[in-house]
Amino acid sequence: MQLSEQQWRRIGWDGILLQVPQDWHPAAIFPNYLLFEDRHRPICALKWQQIKGSFDAEKMLNKLTTSLGRTASELQPYAIPQSWRLHLDRFVHQGFSWQDSDQSGIGLLLFNRDTQRSLLLQFYGQEKHFAFAQRLLAGLQDQQQQEHQLWSVFDICMDLPIEAKRTEHEFLPGSFRIHFTLAGYRLTYYRFKPAAELLRRQALSDFGRDIAKGSTLERADEPLMVQWQRQVKHPGLRLLERLRKKSTCVSVRLWQIPEENIILGLKVEGNLKMQEQHFETLCQRYRTC
Repeated sequence: MQLSEQQWRRIGWDGILLQVPQDWHPAAIFPNYLLFEDRHRPICALKWQQIKGSFDAEKMLNKLTTSLGRTASELQPYAIPQSWRLHLDRFVHQGFSWQDSDQSGIGLLLFNRDTQRSLLLQFYGQEKHFAFAQRLLAGLQDQQQQEHQLWSVFDICMDLPIEAKRTEHEFLPGSFRIHFTLAGYRLTYYRFKPAAELLRRQALSDFGRDIAKGSTLERADEPLMVQWQRQVKHPGLRLLERLRKKSTCVSVRLWQIPEENIILGLKVEGNLKMQEQHFETLCQRYRTC
């Protein structure tokens, strides 16, 4: 069945960008690995890594498939359909299939010469169920050579400079946190839901008090936006804070999007105050999707 444009969504993670059906749920998210499920069953997995030196497809395939719990002897060559090949010209590519007592599927090993990155894609199930694969491959991008890259997962999107490096993340029911470093600053992106329930008995400024602990409430456009600042100016205190490995400048903003029933937030920490326009741009480029 052909899916409409509204039935697809973009996923961006660690430099990889692709489109997947809306029904797919990200069941596992790691620094270089994504697993999607459909109706609580695995449907597609991606694993990627940087390659140093020459690319050996057979060696890499053996290594990657072994890490996924299969040996090379369990794999069979797979002739990639012509409709898929149209979208793979930018990659060195090799197809394989597998079938065991638990599951079966088709895989693609791709290598991008320009970025020296390899990608392993696995489609779980029977070939007749892979009508989505052509669209997925058409939208597959390696963002490493772009000035900005899109980070998009679940219902949040952020457009960050390519220099931004993710350090850790946490996705809990109702509470997301993704941490980055960028130009000497530590960035923490927040997402909370459902906003209406979280703010039923408290203001947005009360809700964000723990996040902004130690900072001064600078702006309170309740109930839609609040902002805090902290800046240690005394040289002695600045040195003491740095010895304690604490940031001397902190900017925090939380904002509510009522129509989405969601609260978004950004916290920037560093030893110099981030320029207001830069902070504003980072906030504007963080949104729901």
